[in-house]
Amino acid sequence: MLSLLEERRANLAAARTRLVNQLHALLRDLVSEIRGLDAHLARVAKRMSATPAEHGSRLLKVDGVGPVLAARILGRVGAATRFPTAAALAGYAGVAPIEVASGERRRRITARTLPSAA
Repeated sequence: MLSLLEERRANLAAARTRLVNQLHALLRDLVSEIRGLDAHLARVAKRMSATPAEHGSRLLKVDGVGPVLAARILGRVGAATRFPTAAALAGYAGVAPIEVASGERRRRITARTLPSAA
């Protein structure tokens, strides 16, 4: 009986060691993949940082807007000069207030808060 228990313990210990080794290899691979993605993200951010200046944008002068956000805005909206007015740009971006009325109740909301815009 003791020999069977010893053999079982040895098998369990060997299985545990195999799993720990597999986990270690998996973690090493994942860490390597994460480092590769971090490097790629840094390269993309560097390219995005140059974009606002290349387009002559003044977005970087807005508080809270960094080079990456400015590049994202330019990528989504394009040049603001294509809109005839600031209100047209705000409407396109979905941030222009819209008056909503229901009976006696009137309120102003943005298009982003409308249920259909979700």
